[in-house]
Amino acid sequence: MMSGRDGETVPWDSLAVGATRPEVIRGLNVPFWFILPIAGLPIVLTAVTRNPFWLPGIAVLTVLARWLVASDHNRPRVLYLALMSGGMFADRRRWGGVSVA
Repeated sequence: MMSGRDGETVPWDSLAVGATRPEVIRGLNVPFWFILPIAGLPIVLTAVTRNPFWLPGIAVLTVLARWLVASDHNRPRVLYLALMSGGMFADRRRWGGVSVA
């Protein structure tokens, strides 16, 4: 129980943050499943073109991934769900995104 104003008690529900946050690679601070495109894309491009010019792309993609998840490690999942649900393409011209009084 958590005590509130005037001695009132409010039940406290704890939330396990580990259940809501994706696995993060400690040194890179990016979600675990980001490693596939970060390392895989430049390596595949290097193998296909036989040009090592693509290998520094690993550092560039790591910086972009860290920027993407800087404030929320779940942001890529939220953006994916908004894309799949059609929320990104909703027509908000009529109401302007606010509720009717």
